[in-house]
Amino acid sequence: MTIKRLFTLISCILLIACTHSKTIPESNGELLKAYQRYVSSLNQKHDYSSKQLENIFSFFTARKQKDMLNTQTKTEKLLRELTIEYLSFPFWMVKEFNHFEKITDDGNCLLVNGYSDKNEPMAFNINYAYSAGWKIDEVQVEYLAPFNKFLTEAICDRKKRDEIRLKEMTAQ
Repeated sequence: MTIKRLFTLISCILLIACTHSKTIPESNGELLKAYQRYVSSLNQKHDYSSKQLENIFSFFTARKQKDMLNTQTKTEKLLRELTIEYLSFPFWMVKEFNHFEKITDDGNCLLVNGYSDKNEPMAFNINYAYSAGWKIDEVQVEYLAPFNKFLTEAICDRKKRDEIRLKEMTAQ
């Protein structure tokens, strides 16, 4: 009888653990690995040819690729410069100090906290979608001064993040 109760208790704990959304601080989680592969691809020598841009674009969802390519610009050169600037967001942060990841039915996101080259606190909120691997679907870059307060969990809903920041602004 005790073994049956113990088995039932362990089964319940496993069931709860598997259905609960997970936030993985400083993990080697799937989204962090996808982000690191993206940064690594950007660190390679590029001449920003069409083939290299296509490779970099492959880290983004089809929807995001379409958004970037449909940007209204006057020249192909300007489009390329704007795209390269947007795609190079990881270089805006020179010192990363922690990461938080969340993979749930409601969203998949990675929060990267760190500092800019001017030692200003900043964060990358990166939403991911799964399509033959984890693909970047949205990037929000936050410069946190004057708050200097980093989030300690990944929040996939941009409106919720904005509400938290608004509360911080009104509390000061």
